[in-house]
Amino acid sequence: MKKLSWIDLRNIGELADEITEEALHVGVSAFVVKDAEQAGRLPPSACKVAVVDRQPADAALLEQVQIVLVKDGLPVDFAVPDGVELGVFIEVTGEATLTRACELSVSTPWLLVEFLQDPSKIPLEILLAAADRAAGELITVVADLEDAEVTLNVLQRGPEGVLLTPTQVGQATQLVSICSDTVEDL
Repeated sequence: MKKLSWIDLRNIGELADEITEEALHVGVSAFVVKDAEQAGRLPPSACKVAVVDRQPADAALLEQVQIVLVKDGLPVDFAVPDGVELGVFIEVTGEATLTRACELSVSTPWLLVEFLQDPSKIPLEILLAAADRAAGELITVVADLEDAEVTLNVLQRGPEGVLLTPTQVGQATQLVSICSDTVEDL
């Protein structure tokens, strides 16, 4: 089963244009954008994602994206445009936030998780077990391509996708390739 390959464009610096062009060419699933200007430089066919981590939300940005992820704990006190899907972004820093992520995994259509404390994949295993058969999509932030490969194979199924911040041209192509590889059932 093909996994979702998300690219984070918010902080990639001077290589942004080259990485974006490559990612569009190889068929990256979605682009996390920082503002309306960055979203506007992507073609209408590209899936654009906004992460709202402070209030007020950028109304111009919300008009240009297909998915809005609100940082867990922030109120959704802004209008979500018609046709835009709403989800949650959570940083797992310990047992309490892992428990919260597990709760969200069964009730949220889109859940973006960044594991900040435990470098092992045990918290991800716990989250995957909690999210088993949930209807929503679980996307996990990864540090690099090697981490993406490991993450997508946790418990032989991994999350539905991964989010990578590329550091060089070529990584979007490699990410799409990793996400296209299928895991053999044992």
